[in-house]
Amino acid sequence: MDPVLNDDEKVELLKKWWGNYGNWITTAIIIVLVIIVSMQFWHRHEAKVAGQASLAYELMLNGVAKHDSATVAAQANTLMSTYSGTAYADVASLLLAKQSVEANKLEQAKQKLQWVIDHSNSAVFTELAKIRLARILVSQKQPVQALALLKGTGKIFPASSLSVKASALVAQGKTQQARKNYQAAIAALPKQSAVQPLLEMQMNDL
Repeated sequence: MDPVLNDDEKVELLKKWWGNYGNWITTAIIIVLVIIVSMQFWHRHEAKVAGQASLAYELMLNGVAKHDSATVAAQANTLMSTYSGTAYADVASLLLAKQSVEANKLEQAKQKLQWVIDHSNSAVFTELAKIRLARILVSQKQPVQALALLKGTGKIFPASSLSVKASALVAQGKTQQARKNYQAAIAALPKQSAVQPLLEMQMNDL
C-alpha cells in the first residue's frame, strides 16, 4: 500500500479492495481446498486398489506354484474384471493365454491376448501380446492378419517381432523377405542367445 496513507485510509482501502475481490479469493481458496481433499482421497483409493490387486496377484501366483488351475483362473479373472488397466491384470491375461496355448486352446489364447491389446496401459505388455497373437495367427495359416498386427511393433522386442514377421512371410512364400527378417532378428538378439540357433536353422531351411 502507498506509504503516504494513514492507518484509517489503509483500512478503508483494504475494505474496498476486499469488497471488489474478496468473493473471488474465497471461491479460489474453496476450489483449492476441494482439489487437495479430492487428491488425498484419490491417492488413498489408489493405494487401497493397488493393495487389493497385489493380493489377488499373489493368490494367483500361489495357484501357479501349486498347479491349482481353478485358483489361477479365478484370481486372474478377478484381476482382469476388477483391476483392468493395472500391470497385474495384464500379466494375469498373458498367463491365461500361455496356459491356453499349452492346452492347445488357441481361440481362448487369442481372446486373452486381444484383451491385453485392448486394455493394457503398458507399451511393453501390448507389444508382447501382439507378437504372441501374431504367432498364433501364423500357426493358423493367417499370415496376412499376423503381419497387419505386427505393424508398429519391434521397438521393445525387435528380435521376437522380426522372427514372427519372417514366419508370416515364409507362409506367404516370400522367402527373400523372410530371410532378411531372420537376419535382422538374429542381429537384434543379445549375444549367446539360446534362440539364435533356432532362428539360424529356420533361415537356412529357406
